[in-house]
Amino acid sequence: MLKVIHTADIHLDSPFSLGNAETSALRREELRDMFRRLCRYAGDQKTDLVLIAGDLFDRKFVTKNTIDLVVKEFAALPEIRFVITPGNHDYYAPDSIWTKTVFPENVTIFKSESVERASFDIRGQKVDVYGYAFTSISMDHCPFTEYQAEDPDAINILVAHGNMLQKNAEDCPITLADIRSTNFDYVALGHIHNLHEITSEDDQWYGYCGSPEPRDFGETGWHGIYTLDMNKTDEGFFCKPQFVKMATRRYMVETLNVTGAEQSDAILEAARKLLSERDYQDETLLRMKFVGEIAPSAQVPTAEIKALATHLAYIEVVDETAPLFDFDYLSADPTIRGAYFRQLLPMLKSSDLREREVASMALRYGLSVLSGEELPEL
Repeated sequence: MLKVIHTADIHLDSPFSLGNAETSALRREELRDMFRRLCRYAGDQKTDLVLIAGDLFDRKFVTKNTIDLVVKEFAALPEIRFVITPGNHDYYAPDSIWTKTVFPENVTIFKSESVERASFDIRGQKVDVYGYAFTSISMDHCPFTEYQAEDPDAINILVAHGNMLQKNAEDCPITLADIRSTNFDYVALGHIHNLHEITSEDDQWYGYCGSPEPRDFGETGWHGIYTLDMNKTDEGFFCKPQFVKMATRRYMVETLNVTGAEQSDAILEAARKLLSERDYQDETLLRMKFVGEIAPSAQVPTAEIKALATHLAYIEVVDETAPLFDFDYLSADPTIRGAYFRQLLPMLKSSDLREREVASMALRYGLSVLSGEELPEL
């Protein structure tokens, strides 16, 4: 039985845009720690083959220390074959990491936009791994359409970095028809960071593994890798995929509709209730988004909400509420309040969302000033 790990989109040394430099630096180190654990896990599980389907590095930001770390971890596991296809964020080029770094003999790196093959004999089973490389930041075609593996008796694997979610993409558009036109047993996909289930049609398996350590609030939930037990006999190809959590942290987004809130205390209570109902511990980076129409006297109490969540790794409060005004009353108001409202009315009715948001904020602040009230928080 062949033991395989499928991973991709690690993006070592990727910048993290969180609330402060300290938290971002911590996340970068946690990303390196995750890579160390991934390699240790591969060794402990006696893995035969690790497939890295693109974007191991973030080439704009990668440091020599991180490259040295990767080389060291690969070299410490000489019994494991690491097969890498460079992606759009770490593409193969004359001045790239791949050409400037000496990798151990157990590492195979694809170098061309055309499909290449690497052959192995593992546990008495012939294994052919095919792949290609981005050679620039973009690729407007699928290199493997109708490609046929050379030896149908081997376990035939394709490692592919590309986009199955968007037609006419500039980052290697791939369709299900492209995959089905080949005779690969397993297609290890990379580039889409959110987890997708590994699936099969007939004896052909394919799927995205997602990023093993999420990088932002677009990558919510637990992330990890896929381990796969593979075998091929006269009866066909066998594959058993299993998701393994690998991430140090998880990003979560919660949206609270606080429409009708008349005081800030009501919004604070809604936040307190949500946090008490969720089992969020120190591994969670949380974005709490507030939406809905609230009274002009109410505001989202950002500081107080953050004080409720000191047990979390990070919390971000996003105020997308809009003030709930009595438009009929303000339209007829003969005072300066009414005049101010009527001046903003065309913008409040604009078809441009951003213009409406600015006008709504201006009205909220203007009426607060005219009423002698404390200004809402920015």
